[in-house]
Amino acid sequence: MAWGKIGHMSKHSSNSDNNPLDEFAAKLSRQLNSEPVEFNESTTDHVEGGQIWMKNSAARSIEASAVHLEESAAALVHAHTVDVHKGVIGGVAAHDATLTRTTNTLLLAKHVEAQEVQAGVIFALRLEGNVKATLTPLTAFAAGAGLAAAVFILKRIIALPFLNSSGKGMKS
Repeated sequence: MAWGKIGHMSKHSSNSDNNPLDEFAAKLSRQLNSEPVEFNESTTDHVEGGQIWMKNSAARSIEASAVHLEESAAALVHAHTVDVHKGVIGGVAAHDATLTRTTNTLLLAKHVEAQEVQAGVIFALRLEGNVKATLTPLTAFAAGAGLAAAVFILKRIIALPFLNSSGKGMKS
């Protein structure tokens, strides 16, 4: 079953003509009176629309019903559906996200399908696929414990010269 999903995902990412989300996104675009927006080898600050398609492009922020990025970069993406193939994204907030060979810092989604993804932090109700996360529950616990130990030790070190806070024993 996983092999079928991988095969479907590679077709889905490399050929947008077979993308089942295209019709859904086009319908949402019509309902929102938004035209689909396409970028190829361009850069922009903010993109807003029903369906956004970007190839070899970059955007600072994207707000849409559906986003498809191919070999593109975006700082912030807020969409119902996000599909990224060979991309880099700073932060994503989506209902559904499909990521292939992607690097992202923060991902917040209800459902994530991933293949060869490197992520800083992922918050997802359901995550399927191969993800290399920088911050896992174990590393978060270790970082928290290390920080607590450092604060405890620093408090002890800093408090040594001032053990007697009332001023007794200190000569002026």
